[in-house]
Amino acid sequence: MKTFFHLMDNTELKAGDKLGKVTPIYDELGKNLQQFRIFHNKLSIDESMVPYYGHHSCKMFIKCKPIQFGVKIWMLCSSSGYPYAMEIHSGKKDSENQGPLGTCVVTGLLSVVRDPIQVEIYFDNFFTSYNLLKELKDMKIKATGTVREERTGHCSLTPSQTSERGTFDYRCDGDVYICRWNDNAVVTLASNHQTHLPTGTAKRYSRQNKKKIDIPEPRIVRNYNYGMGGVDILDRLLSSYRPQLRSKKWWWNLFANAVNTAVVGAWQLHRELHGKTSK
Repeated sequence: MKTFFHLMDNTELKAGDKLGKVTPIYDELGKNLQQFRIFHNKLSIDESMVPYYGHHSCKMFIKCKPIQFGVKIWMLCSSSGYPYAMEIHSGKKDSENQGPLGTCVVTGLLSVVRDPIQVEIYFDNFFTSYNLLKELKDMKIKATGTVREERTGHCSLTPSQTSERGTFDYRCDGDVYICRWNDNAVVTLASNHQTHLPTGTAKRYSRQNKKKIDIPEPRIVRNYNYGMGGVDILDRLLSSYRPQLRSKKWWWNLFANAVNTAVVGAWQLHRELHGKTSK
């Protein structure tokens, strides 16, 4: 049966299109996932991996990941793990005025957002940069993410690993706010719409006092921890009942992943309609 099963007519494939076999089904899946528009206000962008051990130019190896060998898919999900948009990573694209990969991925996925004022976007330091946050602010898109030192726009912040835990420093130029907080490790976050106020507290274990104590926690950190992680939740749900059918066709794993994503999306819709505790 699998011998005669195809997703695309081979005579209609474009020359040089690495993913022509599976692009139609993922385009159709994206339209169906967005048919009720975006009904969450906190969205996250991250990478997802589809396991694949065969030979294909899109296969990647990412160290320290649960799935190290496979095809990377950029995902736009809600904080609860509902998938809204996806883009299969096929390598560098030959186009003019091509910006940084992280910026291209974020702007491409956010093109499905019809009302940007109603949503908040969260992503990690692979995507975040000062220029990206400023560009998103011009598009009236609220965004927050952890940021690497070389992407802060030459912003100097003082707290380091030697500082007292809970201390933080911040800078803002009116467009982008950057905060560095000393937790168990030093973390730097940037946002184009929120700050550290109102400052809350977080419980951390103190070796000196031998008990948990309260330390200051900026609001930007608390909101990031709440809004980020939707793609990880989706990955966990996808891995629970991932189809294990073997095939010699390179696109079979991607096809099975599309079906799996549709099932998880349907279950998430069921939970939205009938309550989070429904099974």
